[in-house]
Amino acid sequence: MTTHLAEYFKERRIAKGLRLGQVAKLVGYTNLSKGARRIDTFERSGEIAADLLVKLAAALEIDRETVNGLCREDYRKWISINQPIVPYLVLRLLHGGPIRLPEEVGSVEAMEQYAIAVAKARHVDVGLVLSYRILIWFAGDGSIREVVELVPGKS
Repeated sequence: MTTHLAEYFKERRIAKGLRLGQVAKLVGYTNLSKGARRIDTFERSGEIAADLLVKLAAALEIDRETVNGLCREDYRKWISINQPIVPYLVLRLLHGGPIRLPEEVGSVEAMEQYAIAVAKARHVDVGLVLSYRILIWFAGDGSIREVVELVPGKS
């Protein structure tokens, strides 16, 4: 998951005609491959150490007000992710829309039991989307395969 900040920095680098290795050199890396990987990770995921962000902004001539404004925009985006949704199911390898949960399935535990039943009946992985941030994957045998929770600054 990229960020407005990361997208802006990437666009600025490209507009200046700079490759990742060139930017790594500008920010002071002696190991240009390592620096380029860190900058690439930032551009793709939005993850960056504070000291690298400061150096990168200076190298790309991006002022502090712009950086702060983009950070505020990303924060507002993150806050909107926390807005409640109507939970639903998604089936792995199925082309189609989400599956609505029956109205009588109200609690999270009941939603999980329903998702398990669907996974077992169809022998496919089923994702229970509880919010924009939380997704629980159930394997075709009904076991929990993975719980995914989006966290600020993590892809």
